[in-house]
Amino acid sequence: MTEPRYQLPQLDLFTPCAVHACDFPVVEAEKVCAGCLDEFGDMLRPTAPCTPTQPEPAHSTGNPERNTPPRIAHPAEPDRKANQRCWLCEERRTCTKVHGQWECGDCMRV
Repeated sequence: MTEPRYQLPQLDLFTPCAVHACDFPVVEAEKVCAGCLDEFGDMLRPTAPCTPTQPEPAHSTGNPERNTPPRIAHPAEPDRKANQRCWLCEERRTCTKVHGQWECGDCMRV
């Protein structure tokens, strides 16, 4: 048999069973088919319908932390890290990367 030339849209008369792994059709949405009721019985419990909540906007006026923009490092800012070995004094300190080498604050002042 050949396919009809013009496909009519399929009406959704049935919805799948509410059990995630079951595709058996049921008439009412959010309902469980008879097979799943027989198999699972008492283990199935009705749940309260989900009500969508409105997410808080990111620019909330009640939370000052949300009002500050995220800190983005500028390329002009020096790269500083703790526990780096200074190439001049060879001590482990908080150093700044200068021309590809770590230099502590004491050595930078000299």
